Amino acid sequence: MAEPVEVAQRIDKWMDDYNSGHPHSPMGYRSPREYIAQLDRPSVRSNGDSSSE
Repeated sequence: MAEPVEVAQRIDKWMDDYNSGHPHSPMGYRSPREYIAQLDRPSVRSNGDSSSE
């Protein structure tokens, strides 16, 4: 049986991979971190206006 510290380290590694390197189809095949970063950037319209309205 694995030690609790080893299990915690494995879970941390898995979560990091899942959130940064693992693409998800509902997010346009981006990782959750890539998707969130894209949401944080202001949207740029074709006329160059970055306002929300």
